Amino acid sequence: AEGTPFVLAPGTSGTLSASFTASDSATPRHRTGTLTLATTDPNNANLSIPVSADIVVCSLSVDPGKLDFGEVAPGAPVTLSLDINTSSEGALCVISSISLRPDSDPGFALGPDLPVDMGLAPGTQIPVATIFNPARVHLPLSRTGTLVLATNDPLQPTIEIPLSARIRSECRLTVAPESLNFGQVMIETTATGTVRIINNGKGPCEITGMALA
Repeated sequence: AEGTPFVLAPGTSGTLSASFTASDSATPRHRTGTLTLATTDPNNANLSIPVSADIVVCSLSVDPGKLDFGEVAPGAPVTLSLDINTSSEGALCVISSISLRPDSDPGFALGPDLPVDMGLAPGTQIPVATIFNPARVHLPLSRTGTLVLATNDPLQPTIEIPLSARIRSECRLTVAPESLNFGQVMIETTATGTVRIINNGKGPCEITGMALA
């Protein structure tokens, strides 16, 4: 950019002002330039002054990087939290949305008081709670989900945190007899046999996927 010409009398000085506007967060974030003055000084006809600036952006991290709820019984919800941390040397961070990815198990839910659309100052920490509460014991017992944070961190605008849990089952099965022997079976005849499946546990048992191999 060109400035207004001026004249310095002998023994005087003047002040030049320059500015830098951080219009984007693209790398490199260390920006450089040169301020050049055309002068009548025979030794410095083109006086060059290096200029530089460092763009400061939001920098986020989450701890822990995944949440494992362990075994959870229906009707006994478990809540776990992770911390969103902002770098002490970064800029103001904003979490624009917190959600569960659509393919997450329906037993997972978001906790209360989510820090959405809040400005997080550099060097701060804020918790985010997630709940797992299975409706009943049914297969599969292992469940997964994903917590998704939309942020203004240019390096990770979307942060995904894996969720895992296992439904606690009090089902305990035994079979009587332990094996089924059809004995000798004539060609073009059918033999039948039965087994008893007994639930010796304290909770219901779901039996699916019956097949002969």
